[in-house]
Amino acid sequence: MIWLSLLGCPQELNCDALGPPSLELGQGAVQFAALSPGDPMEPEWGPQGGRHVWGALRTEGVFPGAFNLLAEDEVPTILAELLSDDGQLTFDTYEGPLMGGPVYELAGLQLVLPFDMPTDVAYAVRVEDACGSVLEEQMDVVIPSKKATLQ
Repeated sequence: MIWLSLLGCPQELNCDALGPPSLELGQGAVQFAALSPGDPMEPEWGPQGGRHVWGALRTEGVFPGAFNLLAEDEVPTILAELLSDDGQLTFDTYEGPLMGGPVYELAGLQLVLPFDMPTDVAYAVRVEDACGSVLEEQMDVVIPSKKATLQ
């Protein structure tokens, strides 16, 4: 009985009932806050002396997956990146179920900043679900130079 509860019951993969997919970019360590092009992503100091920003997203029309050891391939995969003209500066990934619904929010994507970080960058997110939906969104944001709050 305990073993079955750990494995979970498979969630039915019903891709036709999802509706049109959408993706909105945001920021936040624990809660989604929408971003608009040109908005600042305020850096924070980490405990080891580095700086990071918190990426977040809001999406709907994707298969959210579930906590289920038998269906690991049915959870969405998410890639969040900060990009410069020269390419990728930093990234974070998440592979797991999305909570909520029918609109799902995910916060806490930690993007560690390099020391020579440019201030004008692109924030990009890619979401792929078990139904084969691939959502990609990118916007220009500003990372304030050499400034961070202590958390």
